[in-house]
Amino acid sequence: KLVTNDAEEDGAGVLRLSMGYFEPTVNEIAGLGSDRVLATFQLRSLDVEGPVGIELEVETTTGQASRLELDGQAVAELTTGLASAGELVAGRATVMGTIALEGRQDMSAQVDFSLRRWGDYATFTDEVFAIANDGDPGKEGVQVPVQADGSFVLAEVPTGRWDLHAHLSGYLEAWIPGLELFPAQVVEGAQLASPGSGDRPRMLGGDVTGYLEVDGSSTQDNEVTLADWDFVAAFFGLDVIGGSAGERADITGDDKVNIQDLSLVGANFRRRGPVPVYKAVATGDQRVQWVGPAGAVAAGETVEFNIIGDGLTGMRAYELELEYDPAQWQWVGIDIATGRELMSAERRDNNHLRVGATILGRDGDLRDLATLFRWRLQARRDGAGMPVLHRAIFVDAEYRAIAAAIDHNVQSTPLAFALQQNYPNPFNPETAIDFAVPTGIGAVRLEIFDALGQRVAVLWNGALAPGAHRLHWRGLDQQGRPVASGIYIYRLLSGNRSVAKRMVLAR
Repeated sequence: KLVTNDAEEDGAGVLRLSMGYFEPTVNEIAGLGSDRVLATFQLRSLDVEGPVGIELEVETTTGQASRLELDGQAVAELTTGLASAGELVAGRATVMGTIALEGRQDMSAQVDFSLRRWGDYATFTDEVFAIANDGDPGKEGVQVPVQADGSFVLAEVPTGRWDLHAHLSGYLEAWIPGLELFPAQVVEGAQLASPGSGDRPRMLGGDVTGYLEVDGSSTQDNEVTLADWDFVAAFFGLDVIGGSAGERADITGDDKVNIQDLSLVGANFRRRGPVPVYKAVATGDQRVQWVGPAGAVAAGETVEFNIIGDGLTGMRAYELELEYDPAQWQWVGIDIATGRELMSAERRDNNHLRVGATILGRDGDLRDLATLFRWRLQARRDGAGMPVLHRAIFVDAEYRAIAAAIDHNVQSTPLAFALQQNYPNPFNPETAIDFAVPTGIGAVRLEIFDALGQRVAVLWNGALAPGAHRLHWRGLDQQGRPVASGIYIYRLLSGNRSVAKRMVLAR
């Protein structure tokens, strides 16, 4: 029988256990046949990610043999070296807290809880979290029972930094942004609240209408508008029948639509839930092409990857999420579609890249944008694996997020005949003009006019391979003379196709 006499940690991640030996009785030795614990120890995770390996090693450097016996028979002869190995699986957290439903005394409800990665707009799907918490698998989302006092418990919550959202019919979404969870952590006193609820964290009432789904059903839009007032007012003074349309108008849950329900709509009029308030649309006609090199690349070769958009009429913003292997590629640079009408942003984290751009103001769309994004990487080795575009999201004028279809590793090119805004703009003395031409097109002409409509220069006139192209204008006329400061028009022309944009030269 082994008994622990001493234990010490040598500072290098090795825990040494000193064991003694004595002759056991029959009853004592029988204990080896059960799941009796030989030793216990505790570990605390550091600020690192990834699996943790555990190894059990035997030392016989003292010259004494080590073995395990049962009923006087040797079970295992242990020699110096590795006896067993395993891996610690990351634990999960438990979140306990409360939700206060505005206008209710009894908070009993089935509330839909969801997780989003911190600062992300997409709901994170986790099967373990869903199985552990979903009280109504027949209903979409993770339905968690909230008790009469507003308390709830979420088990098996994945570790990381999350935005925790709560959704309930008749109420604006409530959330806790940036909730950071560690393995085996128990969070108590979590309070989810709608934005603007003040010193009393609450889920604000009044959101009962929204937009129609494809099947004709209505989905809340996470904002309180005149449409919500009209809907509740239409059922004012009526008793609620379970399963009827008027059930959504009974925000307070007392089976009546009365002044209390109307007052909630009025009190929160024009309020919104966690922004941005995107009305999610699962599919659309939007498509992006991930255009890469035609063949394998060689070590040291700099490669330009392009993302081309199609079906962008009415789209006002986009977000792209990409991944690459830093061991195979060296970062060189990126060009996000920019211009006087666009504002862009990027975030790089290890091997992930997220970029986005949006139209400034309330007019215009992305239809004339030829290339959404250019990315230049240098191969560290021959035949480097290609980067991957994981997600492409567009946002329309109604703030609906639309997931685009993605065509990977396209070597042909764009579907669109398009001209981008020059960059920089205003400029002095040189600017870049990006444009794209599809297959099956004839000669292409890119020309520049002054504000009076007089042709100043022709940058290209002839055939071009299908694809994305870039030309530079250095502020010179056709004779090579500098032109004056002012507004200029540049036009892309091919057959009966034509598109033009303005640019400003400021010397």
